[in-house]
Order: sequence, then structure tokens, then C-alpha cells
Amino acid sequence: MSRCIVVGVSGASGTGKTTVCRALHSILQSSVPARCKVRLLHQDDFYKPEALLPRRFSPTAGQDLVDWDCPGALDLPAMRDAIADYKASATGSFSPHTERDLQQRSKEDQNAVSTSSTVSPAARDAALRALQEVAWGSTGGMLLVDGFMLHHRRMGDAGEIELLDVLDVSVHLRDDPAELKRRREQRSYATLEGTWTDPPGYWDDIIWPGYVEWHSWLYEDSDVRGSPRPQNQTGVVTQRNTRGSLDESFILTVEAITAFMKDRP
Repeated sequence: MSRCIVVGVSGASGTGKTTVCRALHSILQSSVPARCKVRLLHQDDFYKPEALLPRRFSPTAGQDLVDWDCPGALDLPAMRDAIADYKASATGSFSPHTERDLQQRSKEDQNAVSTSSTVSPAARDAALRALQEVAWGSTGGMLLVDGFMLHHRRMGDAGEIELLDVLDVSVHLRDDPAELKRRREQRSYATLEGTWTDPPGYWDDIIWPGYVEWHSWLYEDSDVRGSPRPQNQTGVVTQRNTRGSLDESFILTVEAITAFMKDRP
């Protein structure tokens, strides 16, 4: 029986999640059997309307600001349903209803694609060779999911809607927080209402504290700047190098996919 595989690539804002998934999507199109369909799903397409987003106090602004970087900003039940819908398919397709919903939601592809951060030809070639050696067998499709809240969990809180259990492969990307802040502050984002640009202090007051709150469980001693806990404890392949290149993040993701494909029943 055919089976569809879901790969989740997560990490803090600016770690290259979308770039990695887009590069993978391009390579997989030419390395998997024709019957195996490859799709992309962007978590940013599941934001709630801005008026419904939570707010968090910003010391820099001296007031509460809209918090785009927390689980409550996202329609996670709808995203979970979309992933489950894909996994239920043996042909690598969404149902017509889900497909229409995704088309209506689509915003991420309106955001600018960085021209300074790209996967090198050498890394692409290495990935292509590795993926061509995989026995795809009965795999009917692969869904590449990028998002900043795929692996979230607040310590001691069992009430949040989580996505980790619907992902077959989970990779968590990292980079130097100072570099991530620099990248974030150079960007603006397409939203349901128009465009969002971070106000002063947003990284330090909202984004980074939120990342620590929701992802410290992935790290030894809850230190997000330290060593990640092993995959057999978390179910997540977390990048060890916090000053790595985009190529390193890309190859790590490819290795996680090929390891899963080789080890699966």
C-alpha cells in the first residue's frame, strides 16, 4: 500500500526553513519516481487575522504588541487537519476541499525570496546523489512543511495543539541569534491585511523570548544556546552547530530524510 511521508523543517525565525524546503522541493522533483508527488506546505499560510492575534508586552515600545511568533497566532488545528488529509492520501494529494482552502490561504509565496542565502550547486548535487540512492518503494508522495512552530512545547503544558506527532521526519535548524536578528530586521511579510514590518525591539522583546519559551525542551538544561537533546529523546533532529551555513542545514535535512527512508519498515 502506498504511503505519503511528511517532513517538517522548523527553527527560529531566519534559520532558512523556507529556503531549505524550496531547494529540496526542486531537487526531489527530479529524483523521486514520477508517481511520487512532492508538495510544499507553509505554516505562515495558517496565520489568523491580525485582530485575533495574541499580544505581548514590549519594554521597548512600552505597550503590548501583536505577537506573530507564538502558537496562538496560528490556526494550528486547521494546519493539523491539512497534514492529516495529505497523509490519508495514497497519491500525494490533498482532497479537493483542502486544496481550495490552501489556495485561499496562500500568502507565503508572496514574500520576497532572499537572493543572498541560497543552497550551493555542490550541496544540491550531493543531495541529488543521496536521494537517488533511496529506495522509494511504495512511497506515494512527500509533503515538505516549513514553519517556526512545528516543534513547540511549553514545559509542563499539555494543552497546546502540537504538530510533532503528525510529522514523519522532523528537523530543527539553528543559527547565531545575532545573525537571525539581523536577517529578521531586514524583512517584511505579506499578511491577510497587507504587510507587516517589525517595530523597534520586536526581536528582543517578542520573537526571541517566545522561541525560548516554546522550544527550550529541545535542549540540554533548557539552554537554547547550548547542546540539543538527542533525537531518541525528542523525536527531532536538531542542528548542533549554531554558526553553520545554509548548506549545512540543507544537507542535515537531506540526511534526516534518507535515514528515515532507509530505516522505515
